[in-house]
Amino acid sequence: MKLPKILLKIIKYTAGSFVLVLLLMFLFPLLFPEFIEKEVKAYANQHIDGKLDFESSSLSFFNHFPSLTLSLERFKLNGSAPFQDQNLVRAEEIAFGVDLYKLVFESTVEIDEIYVENPEINIKVDTQGRANYNVYKSAEPTSKSDSSSTAIRLEHIEINNAKLDYADQSLNFLFNAAGFNYLGVGNLNQAVFDLQTTASIQALDLAYGGKQYLKDKKVQAELITKINTNSLAFTFEKNDLIINKLAVRFNGLFEFLNDGYFMDISARASDCNLDDLFSALPPEYTQWQSQTTLQGKADVGFSIKGKYAAATNTNPNFNFLFNVRNGLVKSKSAPMPIENLNFKLLVSAPQLNFSQTNVSLKDFNFKLGNGFAKANYVSTGIDRILMKSDVQARFDLKDFSDALNLDFVKLRGLLKAEGTIAGVYEASKSLMPKTDFDLSLKNGEIRSSYYPNPIQNINIVAGVFNKTPKLSSTKVDLRNIQFTFEKQAFTASALFVNPEDISYKIKAAGALDVGRIAKVFKVSNVDGFLDMKLNVSGAASAIAAKKFGALQNDGYLKVRNIRLKAGILPLDFKVEKGDFSFVKNQMKFDAFTARYGSSELRMNGQILDVIPFLFEKDAVLKGNFLFEADQLVVSEWMVAAPQTQERDTDTATKAKTEAPKASGVVVVPANLDITLRAKAQKIVYNDLNLNDFSGAVHADRGTLRLAKTGFDLIGCKVAATGTYKNFGTEKAGYDVRLTASNFDIKRAYNEIELFRTAASSAESASGLVSLDYRLNGVLNENMEPIYPSIVGAGSLTLEDIKVKGLKMFSIVGKKTGSDAVANPDLKKVVVKSSIRNNVITIDRTKFGAGLFRLRFEGKTNFNGQMNLKLRVGLPPFGLIGIPCTVRGTKDNPKIRFFSKKTDETESEAPKESMLIKNDSLPAKGN
Repeated sequence: MKLPKILLKIIKYTAGSFVLVLLLMFLFPLLFPEFIEKEVKAYANQHIDGKLDFESSSLSFFNHFPSLTLSLERFKLNGSAPFQDQNLVRAEEIAFGVDLYKLVFESTVEIDEIYVENPEINIKVDTQGRANYNVYKSAEPTSKSDSSSTAIRLEHIEINNAKLDYADQSLNFLFNAAGFNYLGVGNLNQAVFDLQTTASIQALDLAYGGKQYLKDKKVQAELITKINTNSLAFTFEKNDLIINKLAVRFNGLFEFLNDGYFMDISARASDCNLDDLFSALPPEYTQWQSQTTLQGKADVGFSIKGKYAAATNTNPNFNFLFNVRNGLVKSKSAPMPIENLNFKLLVSAPQLNFSQTNVSLKDFNFKLGNGFAKANYVSTGIDRILMKSDVQARFDLKDFSDALNLDFVKLRGLLKAEGTIAGVYEASKSLMPKTDFDLSLKNGEIRSSYYPNPIQNINIVAGVFNKTPKLSSTKVDLRNIQFTFEKQAFTASALFVNPEDISYKIKAAGALDVGRIAKVFKVSNVDGFLDMKLNVSGAASAIAAKKFGALQNDGYLKVRNIRLKAGILPLDFKVEKGDFSFVKNQMKFDAFTARYGSSELRMNGQILDVIPFLFEKDAVLKGNFLFEADQLVVSEWMVAAPQTQERDTDTATKAKTEAPKASGVVVVPANLDITLRAKAQKIVYNDLNLNDFSGAVHADRGTLRLAKTGFDLIGCKVAATGTYKNFGTEKAGYDVRLTASNFDIKRAYNEIELFRTAASSAESASGLVSLDYRLNGVLNENMEPIYPSIVGAGSLTLEDIKVKGLKMFSIVGKKTGSDAVANPDLKKVVVKSSIRNNVITIDRTKFGAGLFRLRFEGKTNFNGQMNLKLRVGLPPFGLIGIPCTVRGTKDNPKIRFFSKKTDETESEAPKESMLIKNDSLPAKGN
């Protein structure tokens, strides 16, 4: 009878204690809310460099039972500069767990747990590498009064249902995780501790370089990492990941050293199902996988082990493996599978030296109905490749494409391949491995999803043979190439022997619709039509010896609407029409018309030594042409030209106002020796329009030479001779002589920037002048003259000029009381000058003004500063004169009468970066 009473007391005291604990848990937070919140805010103000905000806070044991937590509801934190106005973290709740013992007995707030509910985390890095997450700052208290008693000693981190977006523009890297849950447990305050992590992601996206690698992948992770904060070493003891269905084990060691770091890291998925492996691959394989049966086992993994030290050029070793056993691949609609698929692939780079890469593909084989394929390949090195390979294959391409479910292309034809390769390939030493390889395709067909009609009746018989280790014994034999496309047949054959002194024999006949063939292979911006009949044969040695009688080169090539991309030219050439014929070493152009940018071009002529240009590395293409163009816009020929492909009725205006500024000079190829008898109705160069251009233009191994060229400029005929040469893509040198007679000085001042800068006084002049001047210097990346680099000399003849309103003459005229001096009429006055270091030196020049005789000489510069000597010869014969000096500018001249002393003119020698190191351009002076 006593037992029930004892039990009743136990129940009563237990219930009372439970009620008391619950009551204390309700009441205790009421004792400390302001103290804890104040301490947390003080800590945040010291250590957070960013705008932090939350709507409300609460202290409770029950939000994250049984921990005492300070919860901040609807929490917001902005990023660091330059993202200070954008959100970094937003969460429904962030809760800080407080150590109860420290709070009660030491009156300190020690945060040992963090809980985050439904956060949105946006991490950003801009193109300059500036990140928005640099919001934590260390802060030393300046005095005891302003120091916070709050500390962080984390042992528990929990994140629930997070949305994480990471965008790094400097790396073109994107990472998005939705439904991210994280639980990390460990005493992070210890010098050495284990961090145990459980994490999951419902949907993971990853993109790099504009390519999507992961899309909507599920990830689960169980991780144990030993962290040594003294030595900064991380040991990955147990790290198991599941990406979709693929289980990956990740382990190893990463340790920071005084001169670098040491790593021994490996990740491997062993004995996994082939289907599970493909579930973790990029999204383009997902739809394919859903329509395809995959069976078999696979091993895939990588390892990187060793020390990294930049000072001693020490790097770790890298290994990658991918093995497949008893694989089977079969689309659901295929009649037969690719089965018994096996291979062992190993790639290694000792000390991350990829020039010494080792590749081993062993026992590659599969069966396909009655067909099969077998291969082995082993190689070492990149520049010098020691290789050994053998291949045997015989199968129907239709069965192969059906089994793989290649929806973008359907293939047909019996493919046979057999051969061996063994030895060293080293081009610099003319070494070639022994090779015996045959390839054939019979009754082939390519039907693409990008074009309705197939390339069909494909027959190929080809081989590569080499019986010795020397490159000179190599033979490439394309015995037969045939196909039909859009009812147009094409046949070809070719034989190449001895690449060191190549002999060739090529035959080709038929029509090719290049644009439509390109569409079959989803190649855009390619179009045109070729019709040919070619029969060429010969040897490089015969060409070098100019024994053209030993060559057999004849036939024709007709081109219609072909779009070409020349390597150095920024825009595409569109050859509208071109008829070419081949005789010996010549290729003749007939009725060649093309469009380039906004220009229409016409050419007739011939190219010499075509074959050596095609086969010899340093060969120069020679030729001569009659070249005509309606217009040429120079900026379209620059390295980074405005992208204006279509013709415009007002090209000069369009190029000037709408096209983006080019950056890069016009490049003259070093492998051309071409002479053009050129005509162009208009040439647009920066703000100048050169009309009716004609003359001889010679592109000579990187230098453009003008001989007896002429053009109309501002209503005047200008004659020009000279040279132009680019040095790289950002600078060019020029040396040109210009002569022009009786042009309008007012138009020259208004329309030509260089004339306006060099002859600023021409603003107050009207009438006709003539010019004979030689200039050389450097052009910048926008084909604009660099003024300090200009060197020149010549004469400007004032044929019949009226000067009115020029302040220098006005002041002198006022002093002399002569309107003829204030507003002189100048006829047949020759002004000789030279230019160097931004300074124009004017030789002694005499002229009459009414009864007065004037003489001036001195220096000006391109900034408009004057430093001149002037002599005013008095009537009747100017024997007695008043010396003057003129300083200042044309708008604010400072004239001192009865003075002969002048100042030094401010000059500007070209900087080293403005110059080009070449003996011929620019010239050293005139």
